Amino acid sequence: MKKKFMAMLLSMTMVLSMGITGFAQEVTATITDKEEQSADAGTEEEGMNNSDAEEEATGEITSSEETSGKVYVALGADLTEDQKAVVLSLMGISDLSEAEVCTVTNSDEHDYLDKYFDSSVIGTKSLSSVCIREAAEGSGINVTTYNISTCTETMYENALATAGLEDADIIVAAPTPISGTSALVGVSKALGAKGVKLDMDKLDAAINELAVTGSITSIDPELAAEIISEVKDTLIEGGYTDAESIGALVDELCEQYSVTLTDDEKSQIVDFAVKLVKAEQVKSGITAVFSNIGSFFSDLFSKLFG
Repeated sequence: MKKKFMAMLLSMTMVLSMGITGFAQEVTATITDKEEQSADAGTEEEGMNNSDAEEEATGEITSSEETSGKVYVALGADLTEDQKAVVLSLMGISDLSEAEVCTVTNSDEHDYLDKYFDSSVIGTKSLSSVCIREAAEGSGINVTTYNISTCTETMYENALATAGLEDADIIVAAPTPISGTSALVGVSKALGAKGVKLDMDKLDAAINELAVTGSITSIDPELAAEIISEVKDTLIEGGYTDAESIGALVDELCEQYSVTLTDDEKSQIVDFAVKLVKAEQVKSGITAVFSNIGSFFSDLFSKLFG
């Protein structure tokens, strides 16, 4: 009884403050919202039931059923048919016709990696491959690797954020253990084949970041990636714009994590951070490098390879 009385009192108060017409409109709008939510819930439940039924019937989920987003694949040009089958299996792809496919050559890799990696690291054959699946807004960048020996998943995620990527599930795979340094070239080629283009400065900074993180051997690779990620985050907030202030920031983080970097490792991090500042790539944070980056495949990237 007390609850009913309070509800009546609240309704009367709303009537007095809004007027009869306004209150009626408010009630109608609330009822409509509730009906729409109920209808949406019913549709979603029906869709889930249909999906479950299809899965039981086929016993297999193809790439397009695993995600509602588009699928892009960049395959190493030097893969044999058997190696390609291994890579596609690792990616969970049973039907390539459902993906946008391109190839990455060893020449492509050298064109964009020679600036930061020794030729012996890049090698003479293009074997690493990349699968990109569009993810729901707010999902972030999630990387899974198979047979990648040098670059960690965190390294890729950080570098791809620097490149301007948002909301994607990415698999980097090779048929046998390799360094994986060419994966960013694969991402660029995969999206570029569909007309989605990367900004050259952002791509260069991302490759630079991957190289710098991979070159830090005095501490754990995951910890190195974490320190560089914190440097980027702090640049956004703290007005660190020159080598001296950024160097002091790196020293603070090393003390915070109780680690010691060599002078060369510290210098590489500082040089990379200065490049980010100059390229204005830290305006809006790690997961949204430029504020004008919109939907994943239309506004996610601006210029690719010139």
